[in-house]
Amino acid sequence: MRLRGPAVARVAGVVAVVMALILTGCSGGRDRTLVVWADASLRAPFLQFAKVLQDTHPGTTVTVRTGGSAVLAGEIAAGAEVDVFASAGPGPMSVLAGRPGDVDRIASTTLLLVTAKGNPEGIATLNQLTRGGITVAACRPSEPCGAMTDEVLQAAGVTLTPGVLVDDTATVLEQVMAGEVDAGFVYATDAEAAGADVYVVDDPVFQQHRSNHQITVLADSRRSELAGEFRDLVLSKPGQSLLDDFGFGAP
Repeated sequence: MRLRGPAVARVAGVVAVVMALILTGCSGGRDRTLVVWADASLRAPFLQFAKVLQDTHPGTTVTVRTGGSAVLAGEIAAGAEVDVFASAGPGPMSVLAGRPGDVDRIASTTLLLVTAKGNPEGIATLNQLTRGGITVAACRPSEPCGAMTDEVLQAAGVTLTPGVLVDDTATVLEQVMAGEVDAGFVYATDAEAAGADVYVVDDPVFQQHRSNHQITVLADSRRSELAGEFRDLVLSKPGQSLLDDFGFGAP
């Protein structure tokens, strides 16, 4: 997704927030590497936040790793050295064994069902996923996106066990676009980024369930000031507007 027009202005606003933090003495000038782990759905906006922080802090490197929230949280709980963690739901935060600091809600989104471009199998409703020969991909139940998929299917009265289970919606989207599965449950933000490369099967039930994306600075971060700046960027008005540009809703 390329940022244009208002989105570019959002980035400029985020830069202004960073510069204000620097001028008020919230950041030192020594070389640092900030480690940010986030749910795969946040990859695109978080790379923008990382770039802004690097551009405004010469000598600083921000590494962003994305994947399934539960998978990342498990590694953090096992001792991985991470400064900032952003999850697609509260469940992964709860397994961090006391390591998270304050947890803030940053965004929300819904699920959608997508098929390959042109909808080759002619899937028009959730009920049609139970037809013989239809292969469906979804997140594992341990992931927020997987738990949300189960909630949607239950609310729709559809009994379905996805044939392919993965760690995050980005992987589901890749499998759908590659034709490896007939349909998959992804976040609305994933579908928006894919654009005309996928076919969206919408249903009113999706709007009844929203994600709860959250962020925290790990309590044992050795770069807590810089980590706090990253978190504050995401929570700032320009930061929230940037998330909106990527299709996310209010927390």
